[in-house]
Order: sequence, then C-alpha cells, then structure tokens
Amino acid sequence: MKGIIKMILLYSLCLFLSFCGQQKKTNNTYNIDEFQEGKKVNRYEYVNDTISKVISYNSDTGKIESEIKYFNGAPDYKNDLDLEQEFLNYKEFLNILTTHKIKPINPIILGSDLKDLSTVLSIADSYDDFKQETSVKDKVTIIKFVNFNKNIRFSPSLITLFIPDNTIIMDYELLVENGQPLKESYKIRGQILVKEYVYQDGRLKQILYKMLDNQNKKESIVFEKKFEYKN
Repeated sequence: MKGIIKMILLYSLCLFLSFCGQQKKTNNTYNIDEFQEGKKVNRYEYVNDTISKVISYNSDTGKIESEIKYFNGAPDYKNDLDLEQEFLNYKEFLNILTTHKIKPINPIILGSDLKDLSTVLSIADSYDDFKQETSVKDKVTIIKFVNFNKNIRFSPSLITLFIPDNTIIMDYELLVENGQPLKESYKIRGQILVKEYVYQDGRLKQILYKMLDNQNKKESIVFEKKFEYKN
C-alpha cells in the first residue's frame, strides 16, 4: 500500500512539474524598447507572446506621450476611429506580406517599415510593365523589380526622409530568409537607399538605413532603429 501511495504521489508531482513547465513556457512576458537615432521612442509590452501595450515617448524629453492597451492582439479603440483605421491598415499590410510568404517576427515593432514593404509589393502586384526576377541562393530568396519606375507615395513614413514623394523608384530588390526580410534596396536617381534588417538569436535587433552613391559607391548609415529586449 505504501508503495502504491508513493507512486501516486510521485505521479502527481510529475504532473504538477509538467504543468508548471507548460505555464512557464506559455507565460512568455517581455518588453521591447525601440530607439531611433539613440533615443527611446516606443516600448512594446508582450504577455504570452501577444502584444498587450504600446507606450510612446517624446524622443527629446523622454516623457510618455501616449499609451495604447491591446486585448487579444487588438488595440482598445475607445471610440478612436483613427486608431481603429490604423489597425485595419496594419492587418491589411500583414495580409499582403503573407501572400508573399513574409511573416515578420513581432511585426508591430516594424512600424512604417512594415507599411513601406507591403506598399511596394502591393503596387508591384498591380502592374506587369516591369521585369520581375526571383531566385534563391543559400536559402535566401532574392526578389528583383527591374525597370520598376514607380512613383510611390509612402507618407506618412520615415522613408520619406530619404525618398520624398514624387520620387521615381527605378529598381527594387528584396532579400528574404525563413519569412524574415533581410534587406531592401530602392534605386532612385543617383542613389540607392538600402534597409538592412539585423537579427540576433532569432530576434530583430536593428534596422539600418544606408545611402549608397551610384557613382563612387560610397555607403553611409543615415538612420538607425535599435531594439532592446527585456524579460
């Protein structure tokens, strides 16, 4: 009898430890702080790997400017029609990327970069007057739009600091690996804007904006987004 009781207690303990292990695995709570040009601008709070709050800061003073709570991955609109529309747009951007087999990790932290990428792909889907080339090298998918020659209105977006409205994008190139964007290249007259997505341990750590001069091939970093993860 004592042996049976001992076995039952041991079995119960195993179940309890297993349950705790599962709880620990699913209760993945962490924050992602976003810095632009070295200044903190956003904090993204996650509970169970699901966005729960976005806090925006004044980049100069460091004071909180706004807080948006999320429930089941959707923002609490509170009759804010602009916020509701922004979220609908965000979901549409994700749908466009999904059709191209692009599924960014923590997509909400990409901000306007998510919008830029989906906008280019959406416009490309609407035209057939340019050459599209797709190849795979070392598990990296390379997509090229040759003689693209499209005038894309990106605003509001950070990219307009370097590609103003009414600028013709002559060629475009996108590198993707395992559904994650690695690099975008926008060729405009005389220059190429390059966005590099830098990952570490499966996490997006940086987005580097680089400008490449077509003539002397000099490359310079013109803008940086950095992400810090805190458990």
